[in-house]
Amino acid sequence: SGSNYSYYVESGVGAISGDSGFRILSSPVSGQILGDLLTNLWTQGMTAGADASDGNSNVWIFDVAGQGWTALSNISNSGTSLAAGQGFLVYVFEDTDFDGSGDLPVNISVSGTENSSNATYGSINNGDWGLSGNPYSSTIDWDLITKSNIGSTVYVWDDATSAYKSWNGSAGGLTNGLIAPFQGFWVQASGGTGSITISTSHKATSAGTLYRMSDLQETGSIAFEVNSSGFSDQTFISFQSAGEIGLDNADGYKLFPLNHGDRILAISYADDKGLDINNLPYEYEESISIPFDIMQLQLVDDTYVTQENEVSLTWDVSDLPDHISLKLIDNITNIETDMDLLSSVTFTVEPKGSFSTNYTGPVGTYPIVGEPRFSLVVSYDALSNDDNIKLLPAEFVLHSPYPNPFNPSTSINFELFEAGHVSLNVYDINGLFIENLMNGSRVAGKYQYRWTPKNELSS
Repeated sequence: SGSNYSYYVESGVGAISGDSGFRILSSPVSGQILGDLLTNLWTQGMTAGADASDGNSNVWIFDVAGQGWTALSNISNSGTSLAAGQGFLVYVFEDTDFDGSGDLPVNISVSGTENSSNATYGSINNGDWGLSGNPYSSTIDWDLITKSNIGSTVYVWDDATSAYKSWNGSAGGLTNGLIAPFQGFWVQASGGTGSITISTSHKATSAGTLYRMSDLQETGSIAFEVNSSGFSDQTFISFQSAGEIGLDNADGYKLFPLNHGDRILAISYADDKGLDINNLPYEYEESISIPFDIMQLQLVDDTYVTQENEVSLTWDVSDLPDHISLKLIDNITNIETDMDLLSSVTFTVEPKGSFSTNYTGPVGTYPIVGEPRFSLVVSYDALSNDDNIKLLPAEFVLHSPYPNPFNPSTSINFELFEAGHVSLNVYDINGLFIENLMNGSRVAGKYQYRWTPKNELSS
C-alpha cells in the first residue's frame, strides 16, 4: 500500500522494455485514470489526456458484451478509469517522447493506495472471452483464483516472444501460472456465464511450493520446443484425471499473435482446433493418436505462407507419468521415435500451403494446414491391478534437479519408501549453504519441490 509507487511489467525486470509493440496491462489501484498510468508512454489519437490528438488511438478497452475492442478517445481525469481486475490493451511506442530516439525501458507508475479488496471480473457469456488483469502489486497465482464457469487455461501476451503464454494448472509456457503485477490476461467462459474472483489470498507469496503427487489431482505433462533460423516456439501435452481425447475444459488454444510476423510454429490439434496445450486423460484403456505439426511461416501481406527449412524439435519428459509412453511418427518419412529414449529430432519442414491472418472476434486460433507432419501416439500401461492402488517407491531416491542450469526455477524430485524426517538443503559448488527448502516429517511417496531461489544466483 502507499502512494506514488512504480512496478515492473515484464518478467520482473526493470520496466516495460523491448521494442514497439502491444502490451496487455492492468492496474493495482482501483479507479486508476489511464492517462496517469500511461504518463511515461506515448499516447495519441484522443481528444483528452493523450500526448497528441492526431493519429490513431493506441489505447483500447475490451467490450465483453460485444466481444470487440473500443478505442478510447479520452484518458484524462474525466475519461475512462480502470476497475480492479480489468485488463486493457496499449500499443507501446519505443520512442516515448516523439523525439526520434528510443526510450525503452520505462516504468509504469500509479498514484494511490493498492487495491486490498476482492476483484471480480465477469458477465462473460458461455464461450466468449474476457480480458481481466492482476488487481494487486504482487504476483498472483492463476491456480488459486476462484473460477465460475471459466476454462482452466489462462493466456498472457508476451511481447518479447511475440506469442501468448498459457497455463492450464499443470502445463504451459506461463511458468506455474504466475501472473505479474500490471499484467492483463485472457479467460474464456465455459459451461455458462463466466466470472473470476481474485483475492489477496491468491497472491503468490512463497518462493517454492511442495507437492506430494499422490495428494494432488493426478497430472503430468510433456513440453516441446522447436527451433529454426533464430525462431523458436513451445507447445505442451498435459494429462489430467478429467482430461478427454477431444476438447475439454483444460485445453489451451494456440492463439494468433497481436502483431503478425515470420515465425516457427509447434502445434497439436483436437477436434480440428489448434492447441497450445492439448489436455488428455491421465488413464485410458487404449492408445491415443494426436495430430502434431511444425510449420515455418513467412508473413506475406495478410497471409502466412509455409516454408521449407531445417528445424530441431526437443522435448522434456521429466513430468511425464511413469505409466504413459509416447511415440512420434513422421508422416512423411514413416520414422518412429521412442520419446523415452531420445530427446530431440532434426528434420526439414516442407511448404504445404498458406492461410489468412484475418479472423472474427477478439482472438484468433491457428488452423490445420494440409496434413500434419507428425502423429503423436500416447500409450497407457495399467497403473495396477486395482485403479485405487499406487505402488510405493522401493528405495530412497533423490533425482537430479531438472532443468539445470535453470532460470527462474527448477524441480527437485525425490522418493521415500517409508515415512521419515526429511531435510532438503541447497549448497553451492564450494559447499556453502544456500537455502533450506524443507525440514519436517513426510510419509512414504513421491515428492516434487519447485524451487525458485529467493536470492539472485548465477546459472
